[in-house]
Amino acid sequence: MANLFLDYRRSGRERELSFKEYLVSIGFVDPAADTIGMDDAAQFVATPGGPELLATSQPVIGEVQVKVRLVDFDDRPGIRPKEQFEDLLFSRGIHPTGSMRDYFQEVSLGKVDWSAPSPTGSACLSPIRTT
Repeated sequence: MANLFLDYRRSGRERELSFKEYLVSIGFVDPAADTIGMDDAAQFVATPGGPELLATSQPVIGEVQVKVRLVDFDDRPGIRPKEQFEDLLFSRGIHPTGSMRDYFQEVSLGKVDWSAPSPTGSACLSPIRTT
């Protein structure tokens, strides 16, 4: 979205079209529309530094399932075990500075809980090998 906003600014059409109208004029289709968890109706306003989030009409509360992909590259294979990433992202109270889950629990005043979808109940991190 940031790249589209920059294209809009570079187009010189700011005086004649709003950013929303510009998106319609170029045929942009929101890939997140009607996707659960991605259709929060966030409102943006154009500012000199780029778009700025104003508000959402649907608050993010409850469990948020986060899919994580661990990727090995041919020139830089991963050396850390997936369990380390599980701890960094989804543990509770293990790290002195907290995990991602701890962070969002704190800043949401306990209203948001990050988890990884898994039929077994443990974090499901899927390693991928690029070739």
